[in-house]
Amino acid sequence: MLKKNRQNKILVVEDDQDNRILTSKILDTLGFEVATAQDGLAALDILAARDISIVITDISMPRMDGMQLLEHISGEYPDVDVIVMTGHTKEFSFSKVIEAGAIDYLGKPFQADELKAKLTRCLRERDLIQALQKEAKKRQDIERNSARQQQFITNALNALTYPFYVIDAKDFTIKMGNTASGYQPNSNARQTCHSLTHKSDTPCNSTEHPCPLRVILQTKKPFSVEHIHFDKDGNERNVDVHAYPLFDEHGNVAQIIEYSLDITDRKNAEEKLRLSEQRYRHLVEGTSDLITQVDAQGRFTYINHVAQDIFGYMPEECLGKPLFDFVHPDDRSNTETWFRDTIKNRQEHMSCESRQVNQITGAVIHMRWTRTFHYNQDGVLQLVNSIGTDISNRIKLESELKRAKESAEKAAQLKSEFLANMSHEIRTPLNVILGMNRLALDTNLTSDQRHYLSAVQQNSQSLMHLINDILDLSKIEAGQLTMQYQAFNLNNLLKSTIHPLNVIATDKGLKLHYKIADNLSSVFVVGDEHRLRQILINLINNAIKFTDAGHIQVTIKQISQQGSQLFMQCSVADTGPGIAESMHKNIFNSFTQADSSVTRQLGGSGLGLAICKKLVKMMGGEIWLESKPGKGSIFYFTFTVQKANRHAAVNSVARTADSDKKALSTSLHILLAEDNKFNRDLAKIVLENQGHTVSVAVSGLDALRVLVTDNFDIILMDVQMPELDGISATRIIRQCEQNEGVNTSEHMEVIQKLHKKCSGQRIPIVAMTAHAMAGDREKCLAVGMDDYVTKPFQPDELQAVLMKIAHRGDS
Repeated sequence: MLKKNRQNKILVVEDDQDNRILTSKILDTLGFEVATAQDGLAALDILAARDISIVITDISMPRMDGMQLLEHISGEYPDVDVIVMTGHTKEFSFSKVIEAGAIDYLGKPFQADELKAKLTRCLRERDLIQALQKEAKKRQDIERNSARQQQFITNALNALTYPFYVIDAKDFTIKMGNTASGYQPNSNARQTCHSLTHKSDTPCNSTEHPCPLRVILQTKKPFSVEHIHFDKDGNERNVDVHAYPLFDEHGNVAQIIEYSLDITDRKNAEEKLRLSEQRYRHLVEGTSDLITQVDAQGRFTYINHVAQDIFGYMPEECLGKPLFDFVHPDDRSNTETWFRDTIKNRQEHMSCESRQVNQITGAVIHMRWTRTFHYNQDGVLQLVNSIGTDISNRIKLESELKRAKESAEKAAQLKSEFLANMSHEIRTPLNVILGMNRLALDTNLTSDQRHYLSAVQQNSQSLMHLINDILDLSKIEAGQLTMQYQAFNLNNLLKSTIHPLNVIATDKGLKLHYKIADNLSSVFVVGDEHRLRQILINLINNAIKFTDAGHIQVTIKQISQQGSQLFMQCSVADTGPGIAESMHKNIFNSFTQADSSVTRQLGGSGLGLAICKKLVKMMGGEIWLESKPGKGSIFYFTFTVQKANRHAAVNSVARTADSDKKALSTSLHILLAEDNKFNRDLAKIVLENQGHTVSVAVSGLDALRVLVTDNFDIILMDVQMPELDGISATRIIRQCEQNEGVNTSEHMEVIQKLHKKCSGQRIPIVAMTAHAMAGDREKCLAVGMDDYVTKPFQPDELQAVLMKIAHRGDS
């Protein structure tokens, strides 16, 4: 803090009340007596009435601005020092105000330390000048050669870090100079201010930088100006020159006190700032984004050239207008709410999207806004800077993508429905063909008849495999195929898979071998046995199909183990024709085969390897091929399984064996609900051959009527039937069993009877349907069915499901 000095009275002239109060408080804290005025006219009244040492004045004020006040003070109060302050630094001319008589300036906003430094220097110079003026007057009145006083002045001057001179007004000869000026007091050479500062024999005559001595001789008033001086090392420096006249007893200028402040660093900084601002302006004006600034009332104070593209107005036409006037009416309320909430919570940043309206064309433009909120020390909003990006193209693209997505989803739904319908329509007659043909093969046939029926059976099964491949691929691509994990033995899996395929290989004269590592032969693992078998069958079938002579070798081994997780590798090698290296990558793609002639000669859809690849990936492995033309092929794939608890696995196998024994002796009373006569006849024959008693219903409604009059162990329910489908029929049965209301006004007579008959009971229901798409099983289970069998069904598979349900409660 400056030492208390009430003789240093300061007048603050500022039209902004907040700034006036703030500056006064700072000065009071620093120990000054402060007076205030709101403009130049009020300041002149105070100057006339009170003893003021320093005036700190704003430039821009009503009635009388700072420059006009400065002119009055320079003419009427030459002993009063003036410091100018301004917030308009870009338009501010330091030279102009110094020429008008100011001793320094402050850029708003300023810090207290900055004000303190300016006043400290001002007072120090003021005290020094006053001391020098007194001393000079004394020296004119008394002996000039007072050694003590001379030494005092010399020491005081030499203590200054900037050049300081006392110059003769007649010939500009330096009479006194401090060390910083480069003046040599004992030099015989004539030293002038221009010889030291300009390295020139003549005074400066520049109109841009006038000689302050000549100005003072003309005006007899203090004068300040910017100059370029040479320091004592010969380097150019930007300086502020301050000059004050010393008068003789006749009122003539006898000597001039001059000192210069090095402002080179400040000028360099100002130039850097100017270049930075220039680059910023170029950046702002060159960008395709809309850049704006609004005041606390939301009115534009700045906007770049993009305004014309977005708002339809030139930038200058937008100034002073509320930003909300340009927001789409449907978005205005939300935008204003965002603003209010941001200001209320004193947040500094906000991002939002809104639609703007071009006021000329009426075009609606989607904008993404990033806004920065600036507050003063009291938390009051001052201004908001915003950057707006036109995202209309993005919104349009997103809309198009959404429509494309909806179209794709609709196409996928249509595809799914098509596959479901085709699956159902193909499986229904195929079930009859396979089933009846299987029954026919079990009768006494001639060799020709058996040959013909075997061909029918084999080709029907091929057709069934093709349908299954298509459905599996569809499920995998839809992400609806899930792994079913259970304990199994790898050796048993391999044996049971190889055995039926060995018959086909033997018919072609091929040897089919398999090998499993000794350490795996008795190991039980947990994994998806069905899908692993599917992969093996596909690869082995392919090897048999494409190999005309030689052998096929299947090998399974363990490649590593982490804890209970086993990493396995399986290979299927053949002695077939081999596959060109160019086809190795594509051969695992859907509908791709190594040679287009394969389809004509050997058949196949090209889906098998694609499904294998996807199933292997779901098992945490990968599949690849090693093959060269004429050298045969080896297909490798890896998969992961968990090592099973042997005791639990053995018990599971034992329970399965017990169940199989029970199945041999269990006879069930079954209600078969099936609308297709041939499928109904086939299922009835198969079930009766297995020892069951069968009653039939030709529709879901017929099934309800039969249930009213008879009791059954299990219902085999087709899903798609006339009058009442299997899903609806199952839902009604479960509601009647649970004594719930049935949400239908149809068939109430039979439903009421069924309520009385079935309430509190639960009869197992198994779906037997040609629907085999992803989600069909879940739909059946969701309405209360107990299991699901797809057509065409295998008799053993159907019997296993029936026995599993019949003995579900057995321990």
